[in-house]
Amino acid sequence: MSELASGQRLVIRLPCVCFNNSDGVAAAVYMSYAVAKRETLSSIVAQYKTTVADLKDVNGLGLGMYLPFHYPE
Repeated sequence: MSELASGQRLVIRLPCVCFNNSDGVAAAVYMSYAVAKRETLSSIVAQYKTTVADLKDVNGLGLGMYLPFHYPE
């Protein structure tokens, strides 16, 4: 199993309002992101208003991948 590591690069899909959305297809911009020390998957998705499923999909993370997730105490 792999964990997110400090310095690991992820791609984050961001919604884009910079194009005329006349064709009905949502435009997106992709950003390269470096994981910070002790950062959790939940903090990343909250910061960029995305979902765990989307982050996994964009980065090709398979079912066997362990991603740290913050659970409230």
